[in-house]
Amino acid sequence: MGLQEIRSGDSPKWHVPVLKDEILRIFEPHSGSRFIDATLGDGGHAEALLLASAPDGRLLGLDRDAAMLSRAKSRLQQFGDRFVGVHTNFVDIADTAKREGFDNADGILFDLGVASWHFDASGRGFSFQRDEPLDMRLSESLGGISAAEFINHVERAELERVLREYGEEPEAGKVADAILRRRPITTTKMLSQIIISAKRRKTRHHQATRSFQALRIAVNDELRAIERVLPESLRALRVGGVVAVLAYHSLEDRIVKRFMKQGENQGTLELLWKKPLTPDDAEIVSNPRARSAKLRAAILRTQIDY
Repeated sequence: MGLQEIRSGDSPKWHVPVLKDEILRIFEPHSGSRFIDATLGDGGHAEALLLASAPDGRLLGLDRDAAMLSRAKSRLQQFGDRFVGVHTNFVDIADTAKREGFDNADGILFDLGVASWHFDASGRGFSFQRDEPLDMRLSESLGGISAAEFINHVERAELERVLREYGEEPEAGKVADAILRRRPITTTKMLSQIIISAKRRKTRHHQATRSFQALRIAVNDELRAIERVLPESLRALRVGGVVAVLAYHSLEDRIVKRFMKQGENQGTLELLWKKPLTPDDAEIVSNPRARSAKLRAAILRTQIDY
């Protein structure tokens, strides 16, 4: 699929960076700073860091989605060679940083949320509000199976586990049974209708929300990737540098919290605060998708060598 943009008039509508001011305060960018944005997305945080580190601060941006990387490059072309964009899975952060000359970085940022573009314009079936092919892969070019392939071939026990563990779906068994009865399923509309018909409990959010989240996490192996990349990222950070992570649901945040607490106990990391920062009411009003964000950050205190 080629690059698609959500347009407002003649300008692309960019994903709004969450807690941008707080991240700038954490990283304290200045001329000569070097940063790694491990989840580049639309480049909103990267743009803010590059502006604040003028005239010669540099940033390495990683993204597993070639379409997202293309969007970010368009947004950040004003910075010339101060910005380096690489199409790769972020689990390869340390090797990529070394190859591109960004080892011993001053700061590393992870924004674990899925960009608005994926829901609104990618056409890959992330949203139950559109009738699209059931894909859900964050990167088509880096391989992996689609959500349709997963649900049409997975065994019932594994499907229920995914729905229960990754979606925290209280009616996981009923939803799994309904999916198996109606297979094959190829579109988001089909899946959404099946989920709704299977559930009996009233929910505050759309009844398909938890199941769609679970399938996206499973298809992209998101949680295990986070567990792998957080310790790996410290290899690319200088002593005294900051690692910051934005998480958007409890499963992600639990991994981040455990990683940082373990680093604190080992004397490797110094937490900047005990509890995560969250958006204030004004930011949530202006950017509703920020409402569940939690920001945790820590300073690297000892060199990592493994």
